Amino acid sequence: MKEQKLVITGMGAVTPIGIGVDAYWSALVEGQCGVGKITRFDASELPVQIAAELKDFDPAAYMPKTLDGPVHAVCLCCGRGGSQEQ
Repeated sequence: MKEQKLVITGMGAVTPIGIGVDAYWSALVEGQCGVGKITRFDASELPVQIAAELKDFDPAAYMPKTLDGPVHAVCLCCGRGGSQEQ
């Protein structure tokens, strides 16, 4: 098998306890928990009413204006997380 090289050019984090590597690391070290009651929709009829939501993430802030159609928030989180640099 041919050896392949990998280059890491930056880091990013979009998590329930922090947006950005510094915010995420600080919250992690402090022992913060990102799990709480679901707030993005009415979960009162569901058997589980807790989740690890991204509460302070605004996908529109990272979405090009040309993407007026529905874009899944997870895709935007991945793009935002991967584009951060230290």
